[in-house]
Amino acid sequence: MSLDTLDTNVQALREKADSLSKRYQTTVREIDNDPNLSAAGKAAEREEFRIDIRSQLSALRTQEEQLIEQGISERMVRIESRSGASSTDIIAFRDAQDRADRIEKQADALPAIDRALRQKDTSLAHAIFRRGLEANWRQVTDRFTQDHPDLSDAVSELRTLVSRKENTFERTATYAWLVR
Repeated sequence: MSLDTLDTNVQALREKADSLSKRYQTTVREIDNDPNLSAAGKAAEREEFRIDIRSQLSALRTQEEQLIEQGISERMVRIESRSGASSTDIIAFRDAQDRADRIEKQADALPAIDRALRQKDTSLAHAIFRRGLEANWRQVTDRFTQDHPDLSDAVSELRTLVSRKENTFERTATYAWLVR
């Protein structure tokens, strides 16, 4: 799914959440102004409606999170599919992943990825690149995309999606205003 399509889908979910919020406020006013309900009846009606709206908002938030996760997964598959598909490639990539996972600092990853790119060690270069993505080591991922410019768009979109995934404030403000 393109980033534009994902944005459109997320915006549609947020518009639904806004509509639910407005509906909640209107319905609560109607309940409060209903002369046929006692104070206890009004409280019970409000609580029942609040629980229903809260459930719907939670479902919308989950859908947004799933869209973002799906976008991240699609880009990771596009990026990682370049590391080879034969059984030898897979074994080499697993070994390279183990080595890359032991790298703890960007300063250690930079010479390692340079060496892997220079020596055309595709498995190790991809594994260090993946480690750089996970650790948010921009210099490492930039070095890799300099050598693989065809992946620049996927990496840029991946960074955008990871940032959105981590931006829980806006998501919370959109979906969780009723949580008590």
